[in-house]
Amino acid sequence: RTFRSQTNYPEIVCDMAVTSDNFLIGYSNSTTPDAGASSFAIFKFDLNGTPQWINHSTDPRPTYCHGIIESSPSQYIVLSGIYDISDPLFPDPIQQGVSAFDGSVLWTGPRYNYTTIPYIDDCYAGFMSPDSFIYTTGRIYLNGSSPGSMRPFLSKFNLLGQQIWTKYYIAPPSDEARVYGIDALFNNNSSTRCYFEEISTYTSDFQ
Repeated sequence: RTFRSQTNYPEIVCDMAVTSDNFLIGYSNSTTPDAGASSFAIFKFDLNGTPQWINHSTDPRPTYCHGIIESSPSQYIVLSGIYDISDPLFPDPIQQGVSAFDGSVLWTGPRYNYTTIPYIDDCYAGFMSPDSFIYTTGRIYLNGSSPGSMRPFLSKFNLLGQQIWTKYYIAPPSDEARVYGIDALFNNNSSTRCYFEEISTYTSDFQ
């Protein structure tokens, strides 16, 4: 199947998952010609490839989606970021709840508009735990915006997108240790996070 949302820019499907009631959900991101963030779309198909709905983000600011999670048979949670270059530190994590029936937005969580160091940059992946909390991973900057101060983080949110805490791996901010989380999953009562890049100076402690 091929499909297109409302954007005029090239789109790429980034991830998909099968829901508990056997539908295929996923998201795509589009970029401007200079490879900047533009917008995202979320979609739902049945397992025969028949579209149920395709919804395009309406925020006028550049936004990327980094995950879509089934929180219940009637609701999905979208993990995204607003890439607003007019902000002191961008992008800003934000979450939305969308209807499983038509993809309409049910609620929008707080926009975490960080203005101090350390600050969360991208949220690359997440999962819902059995006790109904959302955990995300991605990259956090500890010392300005230099790549060497990038570390993986773990954040906990409730089902309304409200942040409970964020922890990050300890490595001295002065170290050139570019490391960030790129995936996370929950299975058999434990979570697994995948990280990428320069890991030789990384430690297993959290702060």
